[in-house]
Amino acid sequence: AMELGRRLDELLRAQGHKELAEQLIEALPAAIGPVPSNGISNDFGHWVNQSFVDGLTLRHRLDLNNPASMQDIIADKNLLIAALEILKDWQKWALNFITEPAEEHDAWTAERLEYSFHAHAKVGKTALRLDVENYSGGHLDWSSFCIGEQQRSASPATERKIIRTVIPSQVSFLGMPNRRFWEFEESRVDFTAIESSPSDLTQLAMIGFAVAYSNDWYVIPVNLPVGALVRVESVVVQDTFGIEINVPSAARADALSHGSQAETWAMFNLSTNQGDVSDWFFLPASLTRSLESEPRERVAFLRDEMANLAWAVETHLEGPDGIAIHSNDLDIPRATQSPLPIDNSIAYDGVFNVMTRIPEHWRPLLPVGVNGQVANMLQLFSPTYNGVADTQPKSALLNAIQPYQIFKEEVSLEGTVIQRHWQTTRWFNGETITWSSRRRSVGRAGGASGLRFDSVEPLEDV
Repeated sequence: AMELGRRLDELLRAQGHKELAEQLIEALPAAIGPVPSNGISNDFGHWVNQSFVDGLTLRHRLDLNNPASMQDIIADKNLLIAALEILKDWQKWALNFITEPAEEHDAWTAERLEYSFHAHAKVGKTALRLDVENYSGGHLDWSSFCIGEQQRSASPATERKIIRTVIPSQVSFLGMPNRRFWEFEESRVDFTAIESSPSDLTQLAMIGFAVAYSNDWYVIPVNLPVGALVRVESVVVQDTFGIEINVPSAARADALSHGSQAETWAMFNLSTNQGDVSDWFFLPASLTRSLESEPRERVAFLRDEMANLAWAVETHLEGPDGIAIHSNDLDIPRATQSPLPIDNSIAYDGVFNVMTRIPEHWRPLLPVGVNGQVANMLQLFSPTYNGVADTQPKSALLNAIQPYQIFKEEVSLEGTVIQRHWQTTRWFNGETITWSSRRRSVGRAGGASGLRFDSVEPLEDV
């Protein structure tokens, strides 16, 4: 918001529209968010309020086709009309500066704390849906997709067949055994030194492939366009005698031998929502590399066994300068607690406390029932002290969960951590794209809030 507002302010003042720039700052000052309690960033936030317009809010509300609709921001629409070309150029730049999906296209499933979306493709007269579920963030590749529902399409899609006639290349990797018996391999990789337990089947299968079957694998390169949905229809091998042999896929061979797809094996094939293996492969437009910032926000969802509660802990919040600030360093206003009436004529050993005070950035999650089910969701509540409700969440991560409900199973015993990052990359056409992303990971363990009920506190601690 600050960068968008700063750019607009520079453009307006450079072209002599100082009055419009000052009115925009007065009507839509940049929001500074939470600030540390050391006082230094308070001065910074005050300077931001006085110097920059909230460019993100203005980008959403700016309607240059109907300047009269912005009279609540700028009373004199002539100022907008005079700077119309500047505002058009800024709006075009702002739309490309930060990429934001439309609200109805938001892929973040807040109640599940994960991404969920789908894409569509046509194959002949069949329309396929490619689903991505339980995506926790990070690198998105073909393995994240699965085949969803299939429907008949009225208009057939154009298909293109690729026929390659090549001499295949053998798969090679570091430490691969040589095919000749009396030839020594390199000693940089020693597969016999790998320690694995009998239950570690994945590691044992990889070692078996590397040692015993590595020279049975070949590579046939096929160039595919980005976004292609393809399948291998046939592989024909011609030996030195000119005999052609049609080699079926491993998945089809397993399905024929077992009579079903329950025990099929396949590599680089999309699965279906029912768990079966398809013969399709999807090459998505995924990123090979991007620049990612340090976490700007971090929320930990914990189970507190002693208090018999779950908590959403805002450990880090984004400060006014865009840098993450630990919640212990923030000056978050809380609901004030009225002093207890004490009779000085009576000697007290302590004071009875109905409920202890919880940390400022700990938000309780209480079980609630939704859609006729019993306690299947966790509802975020704001504690109430002496009839005064506490402050609402400060992070964009928690405010994106509306109406502050998540499924109970999403908060595991180890805990769940959600972080928000800024990412930027350059696409293949040279365009620079910047966006805000979330990433989910497993926490370290549960937490202890120190919440207690019906306790007696020493008088000096009250």
